Amino acid sequence: MEMGYRYQEPVIYRPQDDPDFAPACPWPRRTPIDFRTERVWYPVICRANKERYAFDWALRGALRPYWPHFTVHTHGRNGKQRARTRSVIPGLIFVPMEPGRELFGYVRSLPGVYDFMMVGGEPQALMEWQIDEIRDTEGGLNVIPDDLSVPGWCRFGAMVTINIVGDEIWDLSGPVVDIASGARIGVEVTMLGSRRTIYAPVSKIGPI
Repeated sequence: MEMGYRYQEPVIYRPQDDPDFAPACPWPRRTPIDFRTERVWYPVICRANKERYAFDWALRGALRPYWPHFTVHTHGRNGKQRARTRSVIPGLIFVPMEPGRELFGYVRSLPGVYDFMMVGGEPQALMEWQIDEIRDTEGGLNVIPDDLSVPGWCRFGAMVTINIVGDEIWDLSGPVVDIASGARIGVEVTMLGSRRTIYAPVSKIGPI
């Protein structure tokens, strides 16, 4: 008897449907938070060079995270141009939460996450306008105007301060270590227990 061949649809693996793919989510996965009040943002400390990794996991958990970053174009040995991504604030992503619906334990369980920034034993909270200031800095780093000059006080080794979310929130001051253009000034600051280079447009930097 001749055996017939029955076509079967191929099975496509979808990671988001795999129950072992992500930590248990407190609500149905891929259902974004519905903020009915002004949302509060929490800075989340990531493990070394894991900002994008932690951001991707938070995104899979429908947390609507924010990872401020910008693109740097470099030339390799063969002369080809390569695009690299840098964090605006190295080591941090930001996760919004609805008041009364804080999910600190869940966020801490995400791969790539170390902990929240703490103030007085509690996770530090930022308001929407402060996140808008960070977005403004991010936009300035990603768009480089040709006519943006560097003032005389901004030179290598000069002590300056970066005002991203307000000096009363974070004290980001240190020497200038890189001047790519008026839109990208690198300042070495002490943050999260180590020295880090933070880039900002000249409009966000002032002399000390």
